Amino acid sequence: MLRKTLILDDIFDATLGWPYPIHQVPLERLAAPDGSPYYQLRVDGVNVFVIEQTEWADENRRSDISASRLCVIVPTDFENMDAVELLLGNADTHGLPGWSVDEDGDIVLTHALPFSENFPVDWLRKQMLVSIGLAVEGVREVAAVIVEGDEGRTARRWTNAREVASVAGSFARAFVLL
Repeated sequence: MLRKTLILDDIFDATLGWPYPIHQVPLERLAAPDGSPYYQLRVDGVNVFVIEQTEWADENRRSDISASRLCVIVPTDFENMDAVELLLGNADTHGLPGWSVDEDGDIVLTHALPFSENFPVDWLRKQMLVSIGLAVEGVREVAAVIVEGDEGRTARRWTNAREVASVAGSFARAFVLL
């Protein structure tokens, strides 16, 4: 049985403002092994996972700061990447989004958006759309560099004019347009 979410289900509810039809942005609600719900989206051919974190991963962690986060995770199949280049990419974007590795050691691009009780759903949705747009563009840009094999280019290339008309591009402009 899927657990109830604090805000995640509201983010993707069309009656509450989710602006994309299923044919434009395929969307599926799934469950992690522990029953935690998450969403899988497909944006411009890139898989994106959105989860709601409500607890710190380390149960012994003590903090006065809420663990509540809406987390955007874009998995990759990148291997043997130069960690320094990925970290420089993080520095270039000030961590929005940031390169990391998941629990399996796979390279992912992530961003977490803190929220609190009664946080405006529309505001968080707009932030999430921007995060998704930036993450998808970042992953596609690095994938293009890998395919092209151009040694002069690095994981720090974040902008690409071809993305202007894409769904990811519209996500990245969510604050301006919505």
